[in-house]
Amino acid sequence: MHVAAFEHGFLKQEFIYFHNDIGFHNHFLIALEEDEHDMNAATFGSGRFVLSVMVAGLACWPLQPTHAQSTPETVPEEEQLLSDETLNQFKLKTLVVKEKSKEAKRLADPVPQTEVIRKDIEIRSNRRLGDVIQRQPGVFMGGPAGENRQIRLRGLGQEFNRLQLDGIQLPGSGRNREIEANRIPSFLVDSVKIIRNPTAEYESDGLAGRVDVTTRPIPKDPFTAGRIGYGGRNGLNGDLVNGSLAYGSRFGDGDWFGIMATADHLDQTLFRSTTKTFSPIADGKEEREQETKKQVSTNVSLDLGFFYPAGEVHLKPTFLSITDESLDRPKMVTDPNKPAASNQEQELNDEARNLRTTGFGLSHRHLFPKEILLESVGGYYKTDEFKDGEKTKFKEAGSALAFDKIELKDETKEDRFWTLSTKLTAPVTMGFRQLVKVGGTFRLRDRSRLKTTEEINKDGVFSDVRGVTDNSELSEDYFAGFIQVE
Repeated sequence: MHVAAFEHGFLKQEFIYFHNDIGFHNHFLIALEEDEHDMNAATFGSGRFVLSVMVAGLACWPLQPTHAQSTPETVPEEEQLLSDETLNQFKLKTLVVKEKSKEAKRLADPVPQTEVIRKDIEIRSNRRLGDVIQRQPGVFMGGPAGENRQIRLRGLGQEFNRLQLDGIQLPGSGRNREIEANRIPSFLVDSVKIIRNPTAEYESDGLAGRVDVTTRPIPKDPFTAGRIGYGGRNGLNGDLVNGSLAYGSRFGDGDWFGIMATADHLDQTLFRSTTKTFSPIADGKEEREQETKKQVSTNVSLDLGFFYPAGEVHLKPTFLSITDESLDRPKMVTDPNKPAASNQEQELNDEARNLRTTGFGLSHRHLFPKEILLESVGGYYKTDEFKDGEKTKFKEAGSALAFDKIELKDETKEDRFWTLSTKLTAPVTMGFRQLVKVGGTFRLRDRSRLKTTEEINKDGVFSDVRGVTDNSELSEDYFAGFIQVE
């Protein structure tokens, strides 16, 4: 037996050489301690052997000289066999892999879903939750250009899906009572799940699917993270400023208490320009619109946790706010079919909106003996929207634009609810292992809308032009229970 020492940079190993006396193929028994390396072996006889893509462990590698030898090297018979003692020193330990791949987990999950975790969110420049969701397969986002507000699953409108934050559907001011996805900063988010076929444990009003958003958990060790950005859409002009900060830790004897605090501030200006050409094109009628929107958003999320051996309790206050949103939208309509001295109309739209969501969530998780798990989540949330606008209209007369009328709008929306959900999960063996889930949801919800619209024409005549649906009130009491076997 020939034992040669081979040294390559920081790697030094022992090569045990075998000779099979058949052709020119030889074998080395190699014990490697480092990760993958590409290397050249030492020269034996007149042949140069090349070893490549080596991995840590024990390998028996067939080698071929880079050029032929006329006569194989002769090795005495007593050196061709290895003793048990020599082989035992290269014996590998048994390695058992229990973790499943992401694809195996997805196929084994009884609820079809896709998931994005914090690590995936951080590698992209995601400012809002809508930026994260729009990259998922089968998801389409709606809303004005540059604002990913509305979530659409399976090609259906936003009224057919639901967005929930830490297990609770937040109220929104939209027409379908949905919360806008661009109101939640991505910095607050730990994971996002797209559930396409909800099972019985989820509420029935998300027919197209549900978006389950989980906020950052309380870490076991002190944790601090921050992010700041400055720039613009047409240069470094300050049209976009974004800052975020997070801190979390456990404290107390035995780490019984914990906190996770996250804050985010966004100041941005959006510019949009559109041109509409009406049919038939030969008529030449067109509408040009310029829009400038200034938006400032401040958001804070807290997670106050209490941990005990069998479970944990969390109190999560949340504050989401668009504190100021101003909209300047001039519009010019040109119709060549009208006389040249009166073929133009102009509208000036100015609008301000304040949108705020406040509330808290309370969750409890307790593990009983025999893997019986009780999970409960409840909370109170309220969304208020205050909007006022002014639309001034001008018409061309005698080749000059003249005042025609002004429309004044004032609108207030309020959506609030109490909710409580609980679920008990117990493993049951009936021929094979199954999970039985039993639970229910209870919710009280009230929504109101108050809108006034006043118009003043060019003669100074005042009129009330409110619609029959401008003012409304809605109360909803919801209760549902379920039994599910997986």
